[in-house]
Amino acid sequence: MSIIKIIAEGLVIPEERLSREALREWIERKLLLVESEIKEILLRHGVGDIIELEERVKKGEIEEHPGMGGPHNIREPDQREE
Repeated sequence: MSIIKIIAEGLVIPEERLSREALREWIERKLLLVESEIKEILLRHGVGDIIELEERVKKGEIEEHPGMGGPHNIREPDQREE
């Protein structure tokens, strides 16, 4: 018996609902962590948003961190330059 099934039975809710709500909660927590890291980076570099950070990296005003993988990788996937 899966842990999800055991917990769902204990909470008297359908497994699918428990799985869906658990996944939503996990994603929301991860998103909060990422947003927090982004805010920390923006504050550290004294910029207002990711676009400004990207522009300042391109101009050489801010040194690119190896983990950034290039300023184009900061944007959403559908906005990335190839």
